[in-house]
Amino acid sequence: MTCRRGLQGFFGFLGDQGFLVQSPMQLPRHQILVPTRLPRPMAEAEVVAFFRVIDALEDRTMFLVMLRCGLRVSEVSHVRWAAIDRAQGPLRVNTRKGQVDRVVSLSPDVATALRQWHGLQAATADDVFPSRMTRKGGLPLGARHIRNRMTRSLHLAGLTKRYAPHSLRHTFATQLRNAGASLEVVKARMGHRSLQMTLRYTQLYDRTTRAQYDHAMAQVEQQQGLHRREPMDDIRQTAIARFRAHLERRQFSAQTVASYTLDLRLFFAEVSVPLAQVALREVEQCVECQPHLGRAWATINRRLNALKHFFAFCVEQQLVRGNPVKPSHFVRRGRPLPTALSREQVQRLFAQIAHPMDRALFLVMLRCGLRVSEVADRKLEQIDWEQQAVHIVQGKGRKDRRVYMAPEAVTSVQQCLEQHPGARAQGSVLWNRKRLQQPLSVQAIQKKRERYAKAAGITASCQSLRHTFASHLLEHGAEVVAIRAF
Repeated sequence: MTCRRGLQGFFGFLGDQGFLVQSPMQLPRHQILVPTRLPRPMAEAEVVAFFRVIDALEDRTMFLVMLRCGLRVSEVSHVRWAAIDRAQGPLRVNTRKGQVDRVVSLSPDVATALRQWHGLQAATADDVFPSRMTRKGGLPLGARHIRNRMTRSLHLAGLTKRYAPHSLRHTFATQLRNAGASLEVVKARMGHRSLQMTLRYTQLYDRTTRAQYDHAMAQVEQQQGLHRREPMDDIRQTAIARFRAHLERRQFSAQTVASYTLDLRLFFAEVSVPLAQVALREVEQCVECQPHLGRAWATINRRLNALKHFFAFCVEQQLVRGNPVKPSHFVRRGRPLPTALSREQVQRLFAQIAHPMDRALFLVMLRCGLRVSEVADRKLEQIDWEQQAVHIVQGKGRKDRRVYMAPEAVTSVQQCLEQHPGARAQGSVLWNRKRLQQPLSVQAIQKKRERYAKAAGITASCQSLRHTFASHLLEHGAEVVAIRAF
């Protein structure tokens, strides 16, 4: 990401100076999809254990400033005594990351620690945390030394999780949110340029969101083709392999890469012309036969997207002259409203589910709003029993998030785990009852849902359980921002 931005700025400069007619950087063609990961705050017990082993006043003051003021490691490294108003209390953080100046307040324990540390320094000292190395006299303490000191203290405290100094900043933001601070206040204290970045912290141990979720869930629980195909030639196989590597390099999700690869193989299995001769006619024939094969409009458009991106890649690689996929090929359909189940339909559906594992998996989808792929991929280590939450790692859109479990869902999962096959399930929460060493697949969950819905005499999909979850939260007073986090 940093390299791409550097090249983009360099070629833009060359264009401004008249050395280039057009920049070779084509966005979003050269843009890499960066996974969105959740911040990693420290738990309260870990913070207490961490500070208990720190005896040096300098280290204790430095890490306390990061924890109570939310400073980045580069910011705390360059703090000067002139930036601290010891009479009034605020600390001015001059332009650092994002070119954003801000003023942060000092809590009483930070002010006391700074006063004690200042008393031990020379009167002419400029940097609050100067380097101890004589050959770097007059320079501030480096970020690498701060990280090394924190690693040493974490080891002494017996904390095995890999925390960094930035984790103290994450902890600061999370504690503000849990104390009831608004997003605007957190944004100002953190020095974020965008509220979108601050919204990431609402997913972590946010008691406001958790209270809305628990309130809503408490009320809800009370109510409630076969013909033989010719093999592809080497040129098309090589092009598909190179396109797959291109998608993986841009960090597309594994499901998207697999779907696009399958769609391309199915297309070329029906097309006999060479790659360079694929034209509008072949694409139109492919689109026309899809409805007769029972394909949904969303599937058709996904396959057209796969073809469009593939031929755009081939054009760049000079394998074909043009892209045969046009906007007119895509199926235009409306956006239907989400389909939620009624209270009676939910009761009829769960009346048919007796097995503890099946009941747990569908109850988690209903009470936590998980997608079917997210339920199938859950690991035992991703369940936080203390917080009664589930950590979703790299879900749809390459995003991490944390969702809470209602008491009913927690009880159901615990009953499910009483029958867990142990190590044979390889850490998966759900397992295949016929093949214990294999996790439960998405297709198996869909089959279970189809069987139970048919027995209940209703029409229900796994996605409709997710829609029902969102409808329940909205009906019982949860804010839209809180629902969005789930």
